[in-house]
Amino acid sequence: MEDTRENLNRWALVSSLYGPGTFWSWLIIVASVFISWTINPVTKRLDSITNDTIAALTLPVVAAADALYQLAKYDRPDRPRLLLSHSPEDIQLVAALEAPLAICEVYVVLAIFLHSAASRRYQWKRVGCVTLSTLLCFSPQLVIFFTYPDLPVSRSAFA
Repeated sequence: MEDTRENLNRWALVSSLYGPGTFWSWLIIVASVFISWTINPVTKRLDSITNDTIAALTLPVVAAADALYQLAKYDRPDRPRLLLSHSPEDIQLVAALEAPLAICEVYVVLAIFLHSAASRRYQWKRVGCVTLSTLLCFSPQLVIFFTYPDLPVSRSAFA
């Protein structure tokens, strides 16, 4: 019973925005956008930003902004210790940071496919939107990489 309570407390600071229902719905929207950009004969020729495209890009952009906000909010000299700590308070903070980073990491992989679908037809509006959102999603990883130069990745909570 104690372990269950500790496990529930680990997720206390994680936003419900990053739950499984939202995640799977977002993946379906991204798949829909990719299919319409590659298979649909009408939309694959157009270089337009549709509602589906905006919906597919919104969750990763919000997740990246949330991750950057959390990194700035908990900016303190002992931040590398925070990522390696086993105290319940620090584990909650790390779990709250891991959730948006997971969305960003998945999107960076999916963006490769979206970018290739748009760039091979020279659809610069789509390429620009995907590229900007990908750079924004990659920025929290860069902040962690450059502000924690001594962080052993294999020992951190992100491994």
